[in-house]
Amino acid sequence: MVRCSAIYGDVFSHHDLENHDESSARLLAALDGVPRGVPVVAPCHATERDLLRVHTPSHIRMIREFSSHGGQHFIDHITYVTGETFDVASCAAGSAIEAVNRAIEGESCFAIVRLPDITLNLTGQWAFVFLTMWR
Repeated sequence: MVRCSAIYGDVFSHHDLENHDESSARLLAALDGVPRGVPVVAPCHATERDLLRVHTPSHIRMIREFSSHGGQHFIDHITYVTGETFDVASCAAGSAIEAVNRAIEGESCFAIVRLPDITLNLTGQWAFVFLTMWR
């Protein structure tokens, strides 16, 4: 029998802006698709060491600084930051790492997380990357 789990937590709704395309409503829709009986595991944070494997120290400091201002503000025309953005992004990265570790151990696992890893697209437009574990 194949083991399976999903990683999710309410923390991912803490970075939210009403009427924005990228919202926690999308995660809730995904969570509704998790079959009954599949355990939902609590998310975990990435360590500083994990983040430094992918990001420069200055990038990590910048995201912490943006988030430390609290409230909701835009850092470009589509990317907003809240007082909890760093925490949510760190939790998303840590949960992605945990899902990979579980898969290596033979478990089918997926992480239902946000913030998304948004990068340069094919039209040449860019969007901000908070914290990611993909390189």
